[in-house]
Order: sequence, then C-alpha cells, then structure tokens
Amino acid sequence: MDIVRLVEYIKEWELFDKIDFDQIVSDFNFGKLDNFVFVKNVSDFKNIDKYKKTLFILDKLLIENISNFFDMDNISIIDLNAWLFAYGNKIWISKYDIAGLIKDEFNIFEPIDLFSMLYALDQSGKNYIRISNLDVPTNFVDSKYEDIISLDNKGFNMWNMTIISTWIMFTEVIRLWNFLDEQWIHVKIKILNKLNLDNTNPLNHDENIVFILDILNYEWYENFLKNKLSWKNLNFIYPSYHRLSTILDEYKMEEMEFEALHLADKLFQK
Repeated sequence: MDIVRLVEYIKEWELFDKIDFDQIVSDFNFGKLDNFVFVKNVSDFKNIDKYKKTLFILDKLLIENISNFFDMDNISIIDLNAWLFAYGNKIWISKYDIAGLIKDEFNIFEPIDLFSMLYALDQSGKNYIRISNLDVPTNFVDSKYEDIISLDNKGFNMWNMTIISTWIMFTEVIRLWNFLDEQWIHVKIKILNKLNLDNTNPLNHDENIVFILDILNYEWYENFLKNKLSWKNLNFIYPSYHRLSTILDEYKMEEMEFEALHLADKLFQK
C-alpha cells in the first residue's frame, strides 16, 4: 500500500494540479501559484476576495485567525498539524474547535487517505479538513469514499463494544484492539472520515459505542453526538490536554494519557 504524508504532500506542491480553486490563501509561502494570497501579517487579509472560491491552508495560523471569512459561500480550510500536533507546530491548539465549526455549517473531515482528502476538497460549500503530521495510505478503501470506515476484525459473532476514532488515533486504537483481544474483549473498530455524522446508518447495528477523539472543548460535540445517536449507549474518551508539556510528537500521546494502555484503563473505568 502506497503511503503519503499529507503535510509534505501539500507543501511540496503536489496537491495543486489536482484541485480547482479561484484563490489560495496561506501563511506558508506558495508564491509561484496563480491567485495566491500570502498572509504574513494582519494587513494582508485585506487582499482576500470574499466572493471567490477559496482554499485556506493554515500552517502556523489557527482557525480563529480566519473566522471573519466563515461567511463565505464556498470556502475550504486545510489545517496543517492540527489538534494533537498543534503544540510545537502552531502557537497553541485552537480553541475554536469542532463544535464551533459545525455551528458555522462546516463539513469537518479528517481524511483517512489521500483519496479522501481530495474528495473533501471537491465538495462545494464550507469544508474544514484537519491534517495531522502522520503518514496515510494513498487509497485505503479502493477509491470509494465513506464517512465511516469499518475495519474487518476476526469475525467474532459477539461484540463487547464498538470503538470509533479518527486517523490520528489509528495506531493506538489498533494497539488497544490487540490488548483487549488478549483479554477476550471483542471490539469492532470504525474510523471517521467526516466528524459531522450526517448519516448514522452505519452505526445502526452497534451497541456500547466508545468515541476516542482528540478534541479540546468537547462538551458541545458530545451532546451533538448524543442527539444524533439518542438510541445508543455512548461513552467518550478524550486526551488530558492539561498534562501536555512536550513538543515532541513521540511523547505527546503518553503524556496526555491517550496511548493504548491508558485508553484501556479508561475503558475499564467506564
């Protein structure tokens, strides 16, 4: 399976022959692009045409830095090194999180592969795409986009729970699945491509759902999911952001008690 690191893919120009936008806006210098607006400081925002189909690529900038443009009809945002990877790559982790974006009528994608990112960028309307500094497959599900991807496990007939997460947690969730399997706790795993959950049909047959999500301000989004899935038994696990003190990516999960063993402990406490 071919692998790509999306942050590098975007910064190395490989993205731009595959997308169609009237205007690209970024604090990373894509100076050779046509219709590019380089925002080095606040005064540069006046150069943005709010009536054009626009792609914002946020390198060091946070979501809230461009909130004045959320009323645009056709806007897509790629947020590089978002969420867990923001600390050390940006000023801090954005406080304008998933809840605020859903309220502002954005579709929220966290692509599981390159194909899914390109799919998200091809959608009309308002789209937010959060990108972590991780490798992803070029095509995880054979050129078929799905909001929720189910991972095949070992064919158990009885399941204790369904774990739902995003690509940023893929490795830790697989480690968690292996640990639970050794304890004869059988788990289904589903990965979100889109966090809005417009279509809940893929979850119709799941019980005891546990969402493992890297969200800073989670209360509104948790209530949003409970309203969407009111007939389900739902639990939620989030990172302990208040413990975060390192900018080294390899230690962030452990420090925030968000790696497999801590996740298992939190599951057993539910």
